Amino acid sequence: MLYDRTKIEDSITRCLDESYVEITSIGYGPYDNGHILAGLSNGILLAFDTINLDKLFQINVFSPKCPVSSMTFEPTNLVILTCEKTGELAALSFLASRVRYVYIDLGKKKYATIKLD
Repeated sequence: MLYDRTKIEDSITRCLDESYVEITSIGYGPYDNGHILAGLSNGILLAFDTINLDKLFQINVFSPKCPVSSMTFEPTNLVILTCEKTGELAALSFLASRVRYVYIDLGKKKYATIKLD
């Protein structure tokens, strides 16, 4: 369940279908103004809008018997998911690839983007 953070009293804004079983990992990202991501015990990843908590999408990342065990964010655009049970790993990007570009790590958590022609 997701609660409305703008109200003083408890108020459910979203409730997951019980067929999803349970949330096994949760995170915010992968970039500023990212999404609320929830990894489920049946291998599905859900993404919610941070403002109104609307479900943006769901994707089957792993098989139904492989829960999303952990979620890590690469600073530029990737979400890295793992299934501890089988040792599987998946990397997803939410950015549309319209231009070729390269990210450069400048150190001290500073990054630069170079557009390639």
